[in-house]
Amino acid sequence: MIRISKKAITIIFFTGFSYFLSFLFQIFLAKGFGAGATLDAYFSAMTLPVLFTTIFSVVLNASILPAFSDILEKKDFQREKEVAASLTNFFSLFSLVLVLIGEAFAFNIVRLIVPSMPFSTQIISAGFLRILLPIIFFSCLSQVFSSFYLATNNYIKPSLSLF
Repeated sequence: MIRISKKAITIIFFTGFSYFLSFLFQIFLAKGFGAGATLDAYFSAMTLPVLFTTIFSVVLNASILPAFSDILEKKDFQREKEVAASLTNFFSLFSLVLVLIGEAFAFNIVRLIVPSMPFSTQIISAGFLRILLPIIFFSCLSQVFSSFYLATNNYIKPSLSLF
């Protein structure tokens, strides 16, 4: 019971710390841009990367963690390496394709997300989206590696990745 409590406290602490850092980032962002069209363009551009990051977070942890934990329990180190490499390669390729499609159609995506936004702001938002889309790739890899860490009972690094 005490061991579980220490792990839970560790996860809560580092998760809270990550959210605090994220909150500070939002403050600096608001101070740098101010309220207006540029901040609207940024937030509309963040919609798609945040959506995919959230989806990957839930799906990957729900699917990879149990499967990888079973392999670790069997102590089949060759199979562990094969599965880790396969999962990393598959999700890297999948997220890279998503990013490339998003890069090619950034302006069209922005028009779908915020059709009522002024045209000039949509152009700014499409530029932001092109800059922010690689977050999907790196977030996907981060979630895959976080699942590997969680499967090996290493909880600090994944909870720090929330920022």
